[in-house]
Amino acid sequence: MKNNICVLIFTLLMLLSNVVGAEVVNVISKGSGVTEEKAINSALAKAIAQVNGLSLTSSSNIQAAKVQTEIKDGQKKYSSTINVERQSSDSVFVKGQVEGYDIISSNALKGLYEVELSVDIYQYDLPSSSNRKKIALLPIKFNQSSFEFFGIKSLDVLTGLFDNTIERYLVQSRRFAILSRSDFDSLSKEFSFINSDATSVREKAKLGQSLGGDYILIPELIEASAKTIQKHIQITGETRSLMSGQISLVVKVIVTATGEVKFSEEYTISSAKFSKANDAIDSLVSVAVHDLIDGIYPKLIVKVNGSQVLINSGGNSIVTGEYYDVYQKGEIITDPYTGESLGSDESWVALIKVTKVGAKKAYAQVLEGMPAKIRIGDVCRQKKIVTKKIKKEVGRKTDIEINESGGVFLPFD
Repeated sequence: MKNNICVLIFTLLMLLSNVVGAEVVNVISKGSGVTEEKAINSALAKAIAQVNGLSLTSSSNIQAAKVQTEIKDGQKKYSSTINVERQSSDSVFVKGQVEGYDIISSNALKGLYEVELSVDIYQYDLPSSSNRKKIALLPIKFNQSSFEFFGIKSLDVLTGLFDNTIERYLVQSRRFAILSRSDFDSLSKEFSFINSDATSVREKAKLGQSLGGDYILIPELIEASAKTIQKHIQITGETRSLMSGQISLVVKVIVTATGEVKFSEEYTISSAKFSKANDAIDSLVSVAVHDLIDGIYPKLIVKVNGSQVLINSGGNSIVTGEYYDVYQKGEIITDPYTGESLGSDESWVALIKVTKVGAKKAYAQVLEGMPAKIRIGDVCRQKKIVTKKIKKEVGRKTDIEINESGGVFLPFD
């Protein structure tokens, strides 16, 4: 037990050591103003813009102006007056934290100050996982006010189990940067603390770094029922306790920028074969998340070594003993009506079986096909292997009887 705790603590420390924070970036910047102070502020703003970027807003209105025209037609004069009003303004906003600066030069010329500064600015270095596609995970929706689900009666407990399970499978897939949208209260409190006088300027570089999702994942629980029923067996006279009910979950993924529905499926399983809520939820969510990931990021061959191949997927996203068909991509197929891409033409190459699973990758053995034809980048699609049980036929009861002396009475005797 102690060894397991030590391993857990060591793993957490390793993860925390990889968490990045604010680093100092030095830039040279120039600014001008009617006073030296304003020139310095201008240079600091330009320095921050170089590191963190800037926001620009532009507005335009009509300004007051008067245009009068006069036309002569013989002895008559015609005049018209046009009033025009136009106003325009541009606003530039920069935001950042400065550790300090040095004045390289400061000159005053004809009432205008010009300065050159060496400025140290805090720049927050985002985690490497932020380079992945970002998916915002919304809290699960469930409209049932009353339910019975493996003894759970609290809606918060039930939805919390689903939210945590979906988040866990998404994180372990290592395909997306997962953005939680269910912990805003805790985040708001932390942001308020960071923004207070209790923290250093370096810590404040964390503000304004929240990420927006490339995708939005919207889970909705349609049904969650699992209750024990009593069933009477007429033949034996026994009464057995059986689990009854089902779980239905809809998973929808929307592209944030366009509102396009990227993925939408409903999943339903029976509660009868489970005895615990966690097992039932885990079974349903694992299938849904695996389908979602394979739809956006299918598993790929990343290395070929004879009849053994390496797949870029591990953790809970792939299981030892699973079978996969390997396909090679061909030309892009386009729908002649819409002009949209239908994906690539695919040709079957091999059948493989997963033999070993690691945290980030999995090993598989080629069972069918030619290993020499498998290429890096080939797509792996799971194949369900159905094994049929052979039912033994039982003959009818014999009519032959054995007498006391060991002889037999045949049915026609």
